[in-house]
Amino acid sequence: MPFKKGQSGNPKGQSSAAQNKRRIAAEMLADLLPRAKEVYKEMLYEDENKGFAAKEIFDRVCGKAPQAIDLGGEDGGPITLVIKDI
Repeated sequence: MPFKKGQSGNPKGQSSAAQNKRRIAAEMLADLLPRAKEVYKEMLYEDENKGFAAKEIFDRVCGKAPQAIDLGGEDGGPITLVIKDI
C-alpha cells in the first residue's frame, strides 16, 4: 500500500520522484556553491544588498525565525473554519 501525504512514514508527502529530482539538482549545482558563497560575501559590503545578504545567511545557517500569525477573527473575535469536501 503506498504512503499517503501526511501519514506516518511519509510526513512531508514527498514522492521518490520529487526527492530524486532534488538530489539531481543538488548534484548539478554543488560545484557552484563556492562562487555563491563569494557572491554573498560581496553583497555584505554593498549598501543596497547587505541587509538582504545578512538575512539570507542567517536564515540558512540558523534557521528562519518563527513567524507570528494572527489567528483572531474580525475585531479580535473568534474565527470560523469551513471545511468543504472537494
